[in-house]
Amino acid sequence: MGKYEDLDKLQDLLAKGVLTQAEFDQQKQQIMNTPYATPVTGGVSPEDAPNTGMAVLGFFIPLVGLILYLVWRQEFPQKAASTGKGALIGFIVSIVLYILLIVASVLLPLMLYRYY
Repeated sequence: MGKYEDLDKLQDLLAKGVLTQAEFDQQKQQIMNTPYATPVTGGVSPEDAPNTGMAVLGFFIPLVGLILYLVWRQEFPQKAASTGKGALIGFIVSIVLYILLIVASVLLPLMLYRYY
C-alpha cells in the first residue's frame, strides 16, 4: 500500500471523528517521512539495488564499509547489506593475513637459523 492510500484512510478516520486533528497530523507526518517501495520496480527502490562497487570499497576499507552500512541500513537495506558483507569479508581476510604474517615472521627466522 502506498502513502496516498494510507492518507486516505487517515482522512476517513478524521472525518468519522475517530482521530483528533493532532493525531491526524502526527500520523500524517509519520506517513510522509516513511520511505515506501516503488511499485514499478517490484517493491525495490532503484537506489537500493545491491552495489558491487560499494562491496569492493567495503572489502578494501572495512571501516568505511561499516560506517556506510550503519548509515544506509534503514533507508537502503540491500545496498547496506552488500556494503556490510564486503566490509565483513575484508575484515576477516585482513585478520587471516595478519595471523599468517605473524606465523611467517616467527617461523621463517627459525627455519633460516638452522642453515647457519
